[in-house]
Amino acid sequence: MLRDELLALKSVTAAPVDPHTDLTTLPAAHLAVLALRADLDVLLRQRAYHAFLVKAAEEDGCGGVRDFLSTPLPQPYADSLHRLTLSQLLSVQFRPDCDSDALATQAYSVFLAKLDLEIVQLPLDFPLRKYTMSWDGGEREDEGELMLRLEESGMKVFEGEEVLFSLEPERVLSFRVEQSDATEAPETATILVLRLSQVDLGLYISIRDLEVRLVLETANLDGGAGERLMKMFASWAAAEKADFPVEDEDNIELKIDVEADPAAPSTASSASPDLAAQDSPATPATSLPPPSPVSEKVSNKPPRKRVKRSDEDEERGAVEQPWQYLGERSVHVTWHPGLYTRQFALLRAIAPRVVEDLLDPPCFTTEELALLSLATDPKTLAKLPFPPESVSQRYRHKWEERLALERIYQEREHINVDQTRLVLLTSNFPSLRLYAQVLSKVVKARDMLTKAYDTVLHARLYPRLKDRTTYDPIERIVVLVERLRDDVHYRNTLFSTSNVSLVTNSPLSDVDIGKGPARRYEAELKLIVEYEKESLKIAREKVESLRVEMWHRK
Repeated sequence: MLRDELLALKSVTAAPVDPHTDLTTLPAAHLAVLALRADLDVLLRQRAYHAFLVKAAEEDGCGGVRDFLSTPLPQPYADSLHRLTLSQLLSVQFRPDCDSDALATQAYSVFLAKLDLEIVQLPLDFPLRKYTMSWDGGEREDEGELMLRLEESGMKVFEGEEVLFSLEPERVLSFRVEQSDATEAPETATILVLRLSQVDLGLYISIRDLEVRLVLETANLDGGAGERLMKMFASWAAAEKADFPVEDEDNIELKIDVEADPAAPSTASSASPDLAAQDSPATPATSLPPPSPVSEKVSNKPPRKRVKRSDEDEERGAVEQPWQYLGERSVHVTWHPGLYTRQFALLRAIAPRVVEDLLDPPCFTTEELALLSLATDPKTLAKLPFPPESVSQRYRHKWEERLALERIYQEREHINVDQTRLVLLTSNFPSLRLYAQVLSKVVKARDMLTKAYDTVLHARLYPRLKDRTTYDPIERIVVLVERLRDDVHYRNTLFSTSNVSLVTNSPLSDVDIGKGPARRYEAELKLIVEYEKESLKIAREKVESLRVEMWHRK
């Protein structure tokens, strides 16, 4: 049952009933409850009983009731009752084999217990005045029609019906409660302050090592809702086998003893898929090295427990990294990950729920983004043997890796299929193979983009054309997305300023896509640009370092 239906049923179990109420206007489930309430007048209960049977005869108002009433109930009844749904428990009193008031009363008792349990497990909503995120080098703030939803799996922050971000239990490092001052809220309000290892904003944007401040509308957390919120944080802490963070503003040390994988404070994306897993006889190529771990201050605290590392981290080896193949020129925009992250960010701003349900497009770590920010220097590429040694036909290479390798060698020489298989399916060129694997993620993103545009159109935009209550310019958005789907040249033109430069400011205004989508897109684009600047700096430092090293060798 839906949230409103459950709460309405709960109200009917205790609310006073006017004897003159027209029972025929009530839902069937409410009639069944009234027929079982021992505190009501017997004639009122009989009227409710009769009204339910009339609705059951019509079938429309009680879908499935007839089938349930005609199906024998397994004995013993005590066990059978606990396996029934809420609506079935209410219908037990109408069954031919319900030959005693005791059985109907027992079914009603089980119904009340199950109803309370389901209500407790319902998502709990807290209106938010605003939220702020702060991390090393940046800050993000938003206010408006915001809501914090408490679920069993964690918490989500909504704007209207759209999820802005989630707060996952395993990423919470500490938690405390504060009271707002005049600068944060005009009236005293409760602020939840969480320290997290990471928060994901969409498919590509991840902020690490940050503090999130949630300013609630309520002035205190007394009552059932506040108690449930605190119990949830306590359960998260217990799951990590750590002390529950105290509500002392002076004590801001991390209380949950967990540390995320070492990472730079402002990396742009979440962990990438495992590049090493290949259907080939070759030794797996390893991923790029992770960012250097942030040094910890000396303290008397016990060592922190580390989160389980990914398979990609475990399989890193001593393979020479592909930085040696980079030149000084910026890569063409059509082979830069940013061209595609900008477009997926736009789709997420327009239709967040639809994009989240898509197959996850490739994500790029900071090092991968750095590697793909500069064009290949053809002079650094090895000349592949021709004809190459034979590779068994029982092993198949991936088509996107083949396209990536051909792109790498485009200015060096034409390579055939056998040379491609030599690189991708053997361990003869491990760093070159890794380079092709990383670049192949751009091919995957490009391939998924057209499908994503089409999905957003059919799943979200076309149905909204008939919605007269929306404030967004749906007709304009539909025309824009259709053109982006069908015209690759228009995509490249809209999101770039030259062959080697991507836009750093949104090319779309409130008039083009609506106020909400435009604001969300501008916020994500700002983060994307920051991460690209950081990655480009890393790439240039790597290239310069290799050049100096080679000069010293000579």
